[in-house]
Amino acid sequence: MSIRVNQELNNIKNGVNNLNIVTTDNTQAILTETARAQGIEMGLQTEINNITTLTGINNVFSMFKTIADRPLATGFQMWSTYDTVIKSSPYISYVAPNVNTGGVNTGFICQTAGYFKLEYIINVKNEAYNERVCWFSRIMVNGAEIQQRTFIYTRSNDNMYIQYGSATVSMIHYLNPNDYVQLLTIVAKESSDFNNNYYGLIGDTGSNLIFTYLGV
Repeated sequence: MSIRVNQELNNIKNGVNNLNIVTTDNTQAILTETARAQGIEMGLQTEINNITTLTGINNVFSMFKTIADRPLATGFQMWSTYDTVIKSSPYISYVAPNVNTGGVNTGFICQTAGYFKLEYIINVKNEAYNERVCWFSRIMVNGAEIQQRTFIYTRSNDNMYIQYGSATVSMIHYLNPNDYVQLLTIVAKESSDFNNNYYGLIGDTGSNLIFTYLGV
């Protein structure tokens, strides 16, 4: 879209520059046409500026995981951490949470109020537990759950069945300055209740989380 707008803007600029104002009966008409063209030029420039604001690469913040999350075997939570910045942004900063407990003002911290598109992929691995596991992940904002969530089912460790699982989410959410965003996962081992420990389970590498600032 921005390519087409730029082409139209250049055409109008060329047309305006090529207008010769002469003192004839047509002077007023030419002046009117010049003003109209300049008005269109200004409108198109505004559109270009808006497009740049909404889609600029500076609006994107992305981090990636190359080191697995290993919660305590006796622990009941996994707060995802990330170690590699793919793209920084002035709209989001990052402080690594404690993998077992999370923590206030850790995770992804909002710097500017507005709507954000949040996308994540979480990879999990059953390294040593020999039975079924259901993994329940959801985004937390300021320690409170919001409604978007994912579930992963792994059958057993790699001695018997496939031990890996993945899930993704894409959502839009309004954030205020200093809101902190985290990804929490709890597990159910051969149970309908998500209150089991992390013995034999890890958050695998290759997971990532992306924020895109959309505006107010």
